[in-house]
Amino acid sequence: MKKFSLVSLAIVVALAAFPASSIAQDSYYSFNFSDNNISVDGEFVTSDAVIPGYAGAQQILSFTGTITDTGAGDSRWNGTLSLYPGTAQFNTPDFNGVTNYFYPTGDGSVEGASGFQYFDGGGLVLTVNSGNLEWSIFGEGGGTYANYPGTGGDGFGNYADHVPGSDLRIAAPESSSLSMLALCALGLVGGFLFRAKKSGILNF
Repeated sequence: MKKFSLVSLAIVVALAAFPASSIAQDSYYSFNFSDNNISVDGEFVTSDAVIPGYAGAQQILSFTGTITDTGAGDSRWNGTLSLYPGTAQFNTPDFNGVTNYFYPTGDGSVEGASGFQYFDGGGLVLTVNSGNLEWSIFGEGGGTYANYPGTGGDGFGNYADHVPGSDLRIAAPESSSLSMLALCALGLVGGFLFRAKKSGILNF
């Protein structure tokens, strides 16, 4: 039986590592917003897949969290938050409507205005307690944000605009699948090397 060469070994390693470099990854972020008696805590997941026409943007796939709004005067604005399903009824002021795009490097454009922005003018829209109440946050330009609650476009609760960027805290991401794929690739390579050496088809 022929011995395996270093070239063959390199091919095996490349094939094992290929999926990790060819599949778009998901990233996890923590989210905290506090302003005008409104407090939101949660986490969201984004896809690293490229979005044509939106440089640096990542699509938000899901959001889980809680909201406490002591200024709304309505207990319905306290509870759980999740990504609004389908097309949100309450659009942000951006003419293009809701995007649910996140810009990890802070280059979310708001009608050409400069400034560090995690969200563009389309913003992020969430549903409160899985009902018809919507809470959104979006970039205003110049590094500030606004958040609006609504019920299908009216019935506003407590809102805030010109919110400084320091009131929105988003943690650095952690890869959800890249590390797992890398571990699987290493496991495959390790298993191959062990079996190959044990059977005598590979010497090193």
